[in-house]
Amino acid sequence: MNNLDFIISQLKQGEVIAYPTEAVFGLGCDPFNDQAIEKLLKLKQRPQEGLVQCAALDFQTNY
Repeated sequence: MNNLDFIISQLKQGEVIAYPTEAVFGLGCDPFNDQAIEKLLKLKQRPQEGLVQCAALDFQTNY
């Protein structure tokens, strides 16, 4: 299994991933998985009813 396969499997399992951006690491998850979003909000110490930024929803169809 290569790194990309591992990341995809983690997303499918509802895990939160970290990925590099231009300045810092970002955190991401499957935006269609409510439990994954709850994990992400907890990690970011945000309220459960908080907003989550979602870039490129069309990428989700690839997984």
